[in-house]
Amino acid sequence: MRKMAMIVGMLLVSTTCVFAMPERTQKTDMGFQIGGLSPSAAHIDTGVYYGLNAAYGINDWFAVGVEGGYEDTKTRFTIGTNEHNPGLSYIPLFADLIVRHPMAEYSAVPYGVLGLGMLFMNDHGTGTLNDSHLKLETDNSFAIKLGAGVDWFINEKWALNFEASYVWAAADAKIVDLTTSDTVDSASLNYWTILGGLKYLFD
Repeated sequence: MRKMAMIVGMLLVSTTCVFAMPERTQKTDMGFQIGGLSPSAAHIDTGVYYGLNAAYGINDWFAVGVEGGYEDTKTRFTIGTNEHNPGLSYIPLFADLIVRHPMAEYSAVPYGVLGLGMLFMNDHGTGTLNDSHLKLETDNSFAIKLGAGVDWFINEKWALNFEASYVWAAADAKIVDLTTSDTVDSASLNYWTILGGLKYLFD
């Protein structure tokens, strides 16, 4: 991930405009991203995130879009002397408001994005929880994404993409005692993503 970020950064710094910046008003672009999803809670491991996105340019500065993704990871809840590692999957879905800053003299377009949507969670693999009469519970919740990125056009149709974001979720992951129904431990579902990808601009 660090090497990819350095390579993209060097390309963006060194690039000059070798063709006319493509017009994105009333045009749709679609892209694929891959990178890391890093939960803010120490109880949940970092994992590989895969994402898809699409955006429609209202004008040079503003676009609307949709995006979704998937990441599967493990958790690390220590209850007493035992560590439990049930699986957990993140499936976010956002409607995006995108503010772009086109610069005619460069091939790079920085942008900011605000996403509003849902975070769907899937807990799986009970591990050793059953032996201790415990259960991992996660609820689907409202989520807000705030991110920034850059599209670097390598020609009039294709652009490399780099984006970093933070997502706030309205729910937590909880370890529940099945005997008493009490919450024994919990972890925030908030997370960071650092992603790189490729976009295609349609006519």
